[in-house]
Amino acid sequence: MTTKLNSYLLGELTINLGILTQEQMDKVLAISSDTGMPLGRVLVLSGLILESDLTNLIRCQTLLRESMIEFEHASQVFQFILGTNRNLDDALMQFGWDGKQGRKEALLGDFLVECDILTASQLEGYLRQQQRVKLPLGRMLVAAGVLTQEVLDKVLTVQAMIRQGRFQRNEARDLILDARNRQPQAAAPKSKNFYAQPSKNRPKIGELLVIAGLISESRLMEVLELSISERKSIGELLLERRYLTPTQLENIVLIQANLADGTIKPRQLKLVLQKLEEGLSLGEAIVYANSEQLPARQTDKDQLNFYEFIKCLDTAASAEIENSFEHGRRNQRIVKQTLLISGAFDETTVDLMDQCYSFYEDNKYTFDEITTLYEYSRRRNISLNEAVVELRWHRKEQQLKPVAGKNSASSNSSLLDLREVAEQLILVRDFASARQMYTQLLNSLKKYRDNRYLYCLERSSFICCEMSDFKQAEIYQVEVVELNRDLHGALSLAYAQALSNLAKTHYYMGQLDKALSEIRSYIDICIQNLGGSHPDVACGWQNLGMLEFQAGKLKAAAGSYHEACRIAVESLGNNHPTTQNLVSKYNELQTRLKAEETPSDTAETDEEEGGVMTGNWRTIAFDSSLNLGDSSF
Repeated sequence: MTTKLNSYLLGELTINLGILTQEQMDKVLAISSDTGMPLGRVLVLSGLILESDLTNLIRCQTLLRESMIEFEHASQVFQFILGTNRNLDDALMQFGWDGKQGRKEALLGDFLVECDILTASQLEGYLRQQQRVKLPLGRMLVAAGVLTQEVLDKVLTVQAMIRQGRFQRNEARDLILDARNRQPQAAAPKSKNFYAQPSKNRPKIGELLVIAGLISESRLMEVLELSISERKSIGELLLERRYLTPTQLENIVLIQANLADGTIKPRQLKLVLQKLEEGLSLGEAIVYANSEQLPARQTDKDQLNFYEFIKCLDTAASAEIENSFEHGRRNQRIVKQTLLISGAFDETTVDLMDQCYSFYEDNKYTFDEITTLYEYSRRRNISLNEAVVELRWHRKEQQLKPVAGKNSASSNSSLLDLREVAEQLILVRDFASARQMYTQLLNSLKKYRDNRYLYCLERSSFICCEMSDFKQAEIYQVEVVELNRDLHGALSLAYAQALSNLAKTHYYMGQLDKALSEIRSYIDICIQNLGGSHPDVACGWQNLGMLEFQAGKLKAAAGSYHEACRIAVESLGNNHPTTQNLVSKYNELQTRLKAEETPSDTAETDEEEGGVMTGNWRTIAFDSSLNLGDSSF
């Protein structure tokens, strides 16, 4: 009898191949759920299978999904090689398997190129990467945001139907394109602020429902208990018991994602939910909440008191701070005196903390940015204002400045209003509308080719990257590079930053050679302007390391990450999240290099943030003082 598996999930496949019993698998799944570790890792760490078995298991899963082997054949061969460190493909060929079987009909990568989902050069890059990380190609593409899981499932189904003669290739191509157009767009590759700290705001659905007043705490506990006993999701149970309508559940899920990335503030939750129920779109509801509820400064409820602020700012010294704040913890003057009297900090450090708190109260910078300013100022023994200058974080007031001469006609309130609306649309991720508005601005400012035009080019390139229109993003960014060179010079920081953004675009396009050359130029220019120990230079080394890893140059990548770590430790300290992130990446690379020097290959995937080991492109935040000059909006 032929064994059929619905989707060849790793757990099901392990049981059906006779490697584990259902009882063993239940225990492994429980450990995986509790720890968050991938199932394959748990299998190896539990001693149930070898690393080589996991590699063969993933390979077997791929071959079965692509209909390149029959399950009975795979099962027979797998039992023969289990626990022996032998390679599955070699064993299959020994048993009479033709490794090219099925590839001419519908090889996944070729089919995706044919459907215009990948370019040939992108496919080549992903296949090289696949050899290193040992993941199925489809899973890698979903993790990288090239396509959604739904589209991948459709592609795999259509592949099987082609092999069965139920579809011609041209018919299958049309079917896949239609499925892709009907699915939400896969997430574009992301860039992250180099100094950004991990998100601390990951609200759970249940908590949001209680905060929004949609269900009571007792009802939430009831549903949580049932979800465990009945093995159903909270959402399913809420709908089954009619505690929520489908629309209410959909709205809460939408809000959850926007709360996590900071687009919606917790205090706006009820108002946004109310506007969604009134029929407004999510974008309209967020814009309404921002205009109605965001005060000029933080409310007392949102603001940390000085005691809480100091504890967050220097977590390494929390015990000393706790002892110092036994009295008067809510009085800033007393707190400062207590810190000095207790000897927890010297006068210079306390003054620096006081400056940081002033910045925090005035909402000049986010708390994450102030953390970086504090660490940088303390380690360099400079004032906070000097740190702002060295980090190039000077913030201009958001107001319209008159521009003399020929530019005055284009510096009017209508252009300013258009830009502000476009930025609101970016905030709520309505990129198509924002792109139209910036196109209008570019058309209005093109004849001036000044810093306002540069700003609009940068934002247009960013929007195109978010929409995965990398070809147009490249066109915009090339113009940004050329214009920055003409306006500021080929050794300017503005030119270097433009090169870094162009390298990011080429990285997204899979053009690694171009990106490598551009990011090396960025590093050289930054060193000439800022010195070799500036954290912005570390950002360049991190991106260079990522590109070298993608190109298969692991030793070079490790060297680049080592340099980034050195600079971060020197300028930001060991405990800063940026430093810890870089050290973690460097250690992973070192582990991989050691593994490649041993005869036995490992099957580690080193996934992070939806991509492979090295993660996302890191950027330096857009610097308005550097790029807009006197012609700013």
